[in-house]
Amino acid sequence: VKPLLDPQRFFYCQSMIVPKFLSPGDEVGIIATANKVDKENTIKGVEILESWGLRVKTGLHLFHSHHQFAGTDDQRIEDFQQMINDQEIKAIFVARGGYGTTRIIDNINFDPLKSSPKWICGFSDITAIHLHLFNLGIAGLHSPMPSFFHTLDEKSLVYVKDSIFGNLKNIFVNPHYLN
Repeated sequence: VKPLLDPQRFFYCQSMIVPKFLSPGDEVGIIATANKVDKENTIKGVEILESWGLRVKTGLHLFHSHHQFAGTDDQRIEDFQQMINDQEIKAIFVARGGYGTTRIIDNINFDPLKSSPKWICGFSDITAIHLHLFNLGIAGLHSPMPSFFHTLDEKSLVYVKDSIFGNLKNIFVNPHYLN
């Protein structure tokens, strides 16, 4: 059987900048880079992060609304850049996805993450950020987001926590010719 994918055509990163895993007492930020967030559900996510021993700082414009977005493009840029630049912030959780991140990503200065890396966590629209980080050689965490933490079962929440605190167990999967 001939493999469908030619491994010679894919780029394998030799070294990534990997942020330090979190510890209780660390400060994390929550921002919105895309659609507006539900305040009640996001506060539930904040409470879960705090129950893990983390201190949570929210973006100044997190609960703003501009059409379908969590504030204007400039407000979302300001929140994201502030969290990147804040040396006390060890991880940035994006509250939710949707549409809007690609509108602002070219206006974010990611250079501070090269010398002071921090986890950027999220999925959906946030995948654009993860791809940008990958191109810079910086690891991110494709993960559930705080606005939806309350919908996760306990096992999934533990997995998010273990991922960000560096307590993951090895996962073994039987080989398959497609992977």
